[in-house]
Amino acid sequence: MGMGFLVLVLGWMVQASWAFSLTDHETITRQAAAELNGCYPGVLTTADVELLVSENLDEDTNLFRKWTEFSHYYHPQKKLNMFRKDSMDRIESLEADLSDPMVEDSPYAIAGHMIHHLQDSAVPAHAVPVDHIWDDGFESLELAQEDFVDPAYRTRCRQIRDGVDPHLRGFEGLLKRSALETLLSLRSPVVLTIGGRKTTQTWTAFWQESSNSDFGQYGVMGNSFGLSDFLTPGAVPVQVKSDPVQYRLFKKKQIRLAVESTKKVLYLVRLLKWQNWY
Repeated sequence: MGMGFLVLVLGWMVQASWAFSLTDHETITRQAAAELNGCYPGVLTTADVELLVSENLDEDTNLFRKWTEFSHYYHPQKKLNMFRKDSMDRIESLEADLSDPMVEDSPYAIAGHMIHHLQDSAVPAHAVPVDHIWDDGFESLELAQEDFVDPAYRTRCRQIRDGVDPHLRGFEGLLKRSALETLLSLRSPVVLTIGGRKTTQTWTAFWQESSNSDFGQYGVMGNSFGLSDFLTPGAVPVQVKSDPVQYRLFKKKQIRLAVESTKKVLYLVRLLKWQNWY
């Protein structure tokens, strides 16, 4: 009885630690690696990719580190009120490891941990941020494999190189730009039918920033992202309907932000550790 309860609690704890799901993190990483190899053939070996994936997932499954030292939250314009460090602190720590000759970890092992935080910065509840457990609607929405792919990525290979500059706080700059882009995406329109009346809102109706250094909160629509028919929270609930295609397109855009950020991190790691390439 006691052991079974412990297993259930541990399972709940792992679930509660996700931003993108573990499956999403793995798919984003593999897609980014495939596209980087498509632009720069042979840059990543199969072993490199497997190492990136395993170390990426370790950022979520190592709960002691996550819950006592480094959170996966980061707001690009303020230091959050919390006892743990944020994703920027984790990136800076990993960058120090990358440049320390005494650290024996593979550069791609370190990069695996880095890209996890870049990917999380594309999740609204981690950039606003909103304190949550495992049930954020954005994180729970499942997409098809095709939604992770940009068929025209080869036409934008140069953007990978142009998007990184090791002299301008490279990894930190990538994290900040990704989080800023996520916050900007929340200001894009979404059409909702509220109480029978069609109206145009922004995605801030689902995630709302605070006006100070505290965490934000779910917006007037509550934690309802992904639902096509729901009631608003509060004393007087109102019925809201939404075309589910909007949710898919919004998450797909954020998935692609995560893929692009991942490619740039891997390019920069390669640039810093093996300078005579491409």
